[in-house]
Amino acid sequence: MKKVISVLIVLLILFLAATVTLHFKGCGGDLLCEDSTAVELPDIDDSLRMRIDTFLSAVPPCGDFGMMVYDITAQKEVYSYNKDSLMRPASCMKILTCMAVLRYIGADKKQYNRLYTTGNLAGDTLRGDLILKTQFDTSFNRDTLNLLVDTLKGMGIKHISGNIVIDMAFTEAMDHEEHWIIGDLRTRYMGLVLQGFPRMRKELMGALYMKGIKLDGGDVLLGKLNPAISQLVAENINTYHTMIEKALKVSSNINAEALLYPLGYIYDKKGNYRENGKLFLNNFLQRELNVIPAQVCNIDDGCGLCPNDRVTPELLVRLLIYAHNHKSMYEEILNDMPLAGVDGTLYKRMHHPEIKGKLRGKTGTLTREGGVSSLAGYFIGKDDHLIAYSIINNGCGVEDGRAWQDEFCQKAFRPYMYMGKLEEQVIENQLE
Repeated sequence: MKKVISVLIVLLILFLAATVTLHFKGCGGDLLCEDSTAVELPDIDDSLRMRIDTFLSAVPPCGDFGMMVYDITAQKEVYSYNKDSLMRPASCMKILTCMAVLRYIGADKKQYNRLYTTGNLAGDTLRGDLILKTQFDTSFNRDTLNLLVDTLKGMGIKHISGNIVIDMAFTEAMDHEEHWIIGDLRTRYMGLVLQGFPRMRKELMGALYMKGIKLDGGDVLLGKLNPAISQLVAENINTYHTMIEKALKVSSNINAEALLYPLGYIYDKKGNYRENGKLFLNNFLQRELNVIPAQVCNIDDGCGLCPNDRVTPELLVRLLIYAHNHKSMYEEILNDMPLAGVDGTLYKRMHHPEIKGKLRGKTGTLTREGGVSSLAGYFIGKDDHLIAYSIINNGCGVEDGRAWQDEFCQKAFRPYMYMGKLEEQVIENQLE
């Protein structure tokens, strides 16, 4: 009996050893490789690797350079150069911010801007308070506010005998991050919720005045809505999709930075939302990507304007792989990323027929610190393989960096398939 048990133990050990060997053989030593024991994965395209190597030898990149190219279909790295180097990402930082919001809030999550009343209506007088409650919606502006106030006029209200209460997430106006420079924060793009209580107060009083509605003796206060005694009279609804799309498609710094606030609210409702949002991003990386944040990034803002921001090229690729593994997130990211030569921040770039419409990429640009150009996204290679890539040039003139990246993508990547429609779109949002 003991001999039988011994033989069974030996056989079990051999089976386990064989399984582990097959797993490591399938992964090829790639840390990004997922479990490939269930199916036989296809090989990577060696010609893509050779084209990249040939191009880099013939046309050396300017400045400090890092990149990584990863075959998601084959689950293997294709090529990398300085992939572990901490580099300035510029607006490619927005990829991280948007993914955290998509994972823990969602693009379809509704944001409500609402007007409430308390008390009752006696003739043309509201005998009670008027309450305006806003959330984190950066698109809430003067026009939106006027539409809400129109409802009050439609109810026949001409006088308010109580107070006006404003309940808003952003009580203080968004300010420059300490390392930003004058001009980085363009207030005309901000919307009202980012401009704090004094501006909201002024705009609300102006909207009421224009509609012929007077405040009789009361005051305009910063306070909280009490749902138990309030009646909803008007609302405007938006979703986080709007902010995410603007952050990725036209690289809106304000929308990306504003996305830190709801993340910070989740992290700690009583803390500094902006600072807590950065802590949330670090936790997101540790929890979802199983990395030590200090080894792969430094996060000083949510949009990439700060010259102290750092990421590794590999981290950007890992984020893209992570998005692909979450269907709804991938669809949102893919649709919101600029399409080469067609829209967003790639509208004026990559018009050559070999690349136009065949590559999705989030761009990054900083003119300070010697110049920063970055690009990260997806394209479809040989045999319909989905490829994730990241390219970062630091200490390189912006125009030189962009021109080099455009030529590199055209001649080295040579995408095989279109990733969107080719109709050139006019982007209404002015690029930031």
